[in-house]
Amino acid sequence: MIELVIVLAIIGTISVIALPKFAHADSGRRLSASKNTLIADIDYAKLRARTTGKIHVIKFYPALDKYIIVEGTTISRSAVILSRDFTLDPYKIDISRTNLGGDKTAVITVYGELSPGFNVGLADDGVEITASFDGIAAVGVTIATTITTPEVGTLDIQP
Repeated sequence: MIELVIVLAIIGTISVIALPKFAHADSGRRLSASKNTLIADIDYAKLRARTTGKIHVIKFYPALDKYIIVEGTTISRSAVILSRDFTLDPYKIDISRTNLGGDKTAVITVYGELSPGFNVGLADDGVEITASFDGIAAVGVTIATTITTPEVGTLDIQP
């Protein structure tokens, strides 16, 4: 009988130690998937810019946990080639920050180079990871926006 109590005490102790580690495992998978998706989407846009010979623009909407990629320098509904919403499955994470400044845009040149380099913070349940992208100096492209933030919330364009 005493052996049973000792075994139960050991199992209880191990459970208390291991449980917090498993609590963030799902969060870690979602964050990792989100970061990999962001990297793949930007790589796709770089390849597309080189292939088409057209500038592409990435615009982040951290308040909506969404970003879009457009072909050309006008951010309009018809120019959107990709829209990613991180509030949906399988992601369900937050875009917590980006260091792109007020307009939250980065340009991909016709040579597939990002301008400027930037970081994006992805967060879930108090855990945050950063996706960093190297870039070149500002290329001096003027971005025109004709799409409203509420319209962005209704876009569902995947590559």
